[in-house]
Amino acid sequence: MKKVSFEYCHIYPGLNEKEEIDKANEWAPRVFGMFKDCNMQKCMMIDDLHATRKIDDEFIKWIVGKLKLKPDCIYLESEFVFEAHKMIEAINPKERDFIISDEKTWLRENVQKFRTTTEFLLSWKNKQGKTEFSCPSLAATSYLTRLGHVKGDGVKTIYGEKLMADADYVVNLLSSKYLQVEDKAQSIVEASFKEALRKIGWYFF
Repeated sequence: MKKVSFEYCHIYPGLNEKEEIDKANEWAPRVFGMFKDCNMQKCMMIDDLHATRKIDDEFIKWIVGKLKLKPDCIYLESEFVFEAHKMIEAINPKERDFIISDEKTWLRENVQKFRTTTEFLLSWKNKQGKTEFSCPSLAATSYLTRLGHVKGDGVKTIYGEKLMADADYVVNLLSSKYLQVEDKAQSIVEASFKEALRKIGWYFF
């Protein structure tokens, strides 16, 4: 039986709880129903890096209570920071150019077919000298970690069971407003573990 990691609700505490929960309740059961023959772990990510309210047990309990499809595990986005370092180390410099400027690291993609180049931010150093990562970097890291391609210090969950880190396939349910972020995340995956692209699927609403 194939193992599938299904992330279907991405919460920014204090910003988008109702919107994400409403959309998850509408679409997640439909996507979940397409994988009945698989061992599917239902996941939810909470973005604690941009949260504007406290993330505590009461908040987690409230979210789980509102969701029709209950998550098997919930994890924080910050849990992927160490893995993100490992992921960037895996990027093939023959596939992409690194541009380092003013404490920021950018990735340049050359599209020969259209004779164009695309540059986007991977990471930067904050005022304390600590490395922070862009949304595409953390998204790509999440997919590669759940597939088992990137291994760091381990992703600890704050609710439910341990994260499946050896999935055969990763499925993500997202708002179409994240299309640009996901396009860049795909570019990162292609540059680091190209074979992983065929193991990642997206459903946009």
